[in-house]
Order: sequence, then C-alpha cells, then structure tokens
Amino acid sequence: MSSSQDGTTSPKSLFGWYKGHITGAIASFAALATMAGCVVLKEKIRTGQALILKDGAMAVGILLFTGETGSIDFMGCHPLYRKMGIPKAFLDKVMGELLKGRELSITTFREGDRADTGHRRAIKGLGFAEAELLVEFGYPTQRFVLHRKEGEDGGE
Repeated sequence: MSSSQDGTTSPKSLFGWYKGHITGAIASFAALATMAGCVVLKEKIRTGQALILKDGAMAVGILLFTGETGSIDFMGCHPLYRKMGIPKAFLDKVMGELLKGRELSITTFREGDRADTGHRRAIKGLGFAEAELLVEFGYPTQRFVLHRKEGEDGGE
C-alpha cells in the first residue's frame, strides 16, 4: 500500500488494498465494497472502532461499531467461517474490553421481511433482544439490544 508524503495513505491506494484484502472473495461484505465504505472503514480503524479477523490475507470477519452510542454499524462473517463463533468473539471483545459495561445495539430487518436471509435469527441467537421499530434510510427496520448480563465483567 503506498503512502502520501505526509505519511497517510491516499484514498486511491487504500481503496486498492481494501478491495484486494478486505472484500476479496467475501460477497457478504458488499456493503463495504465501495469507496464510501472504504472511507468509513479507515475512520473506524483510526478511531479504534473496528475489529477485523483475518485468515492469511483474507478478512473473514468484520465488526464496526460506534463507541459513543454502543451501536454496531456493520457485522459480517465470511460464509465459510460462520460456524466458528466469530460474531460472539467480536461481541465479547467489544462488551468486555472496548465498551465495558455498556449495552450494544444493532438494527436489521423487521420480522417477516422477505429480504432477511437469516440475519434476525443470527442476532437473536447471539442474545440480542427485540426493541423498537424504526425506519432507516426510508426502509422499515428494527433495533435489537444486547445487555451485559449481571455479574459479567468481560473477564474469563
């Protein structure tokens, strides 16, 4: 990856690296596979609000969050790695170390939305509870909340 004279990476070279290493063969990360997604990812990495798990050069899991609000902005896992506990490991890291003691929230499809390919079920399986109905970017969604269980401190 090339850098500009001030030591920062140019958006064009970052996007090239990003397209090759982050999105690679990961169709489930299509939302991030744009120049705008690259800019968001770079900012999240810079501010310590991104977790990226790699297998070799390929990203197999990504979680982006906003520390101020406790919201998960993006959570995805490569299809071949979905049964390996990556989302739970990400949530444990965020809740146990990065946002210790705070609740997390995420939004997804409403119940019955035919566009949902199992995201609601996966979120519920991670312990998130249904919360209020929303409309985001003109689309009906629902917020889910994950509360820290009493007595959990993020440690082993």
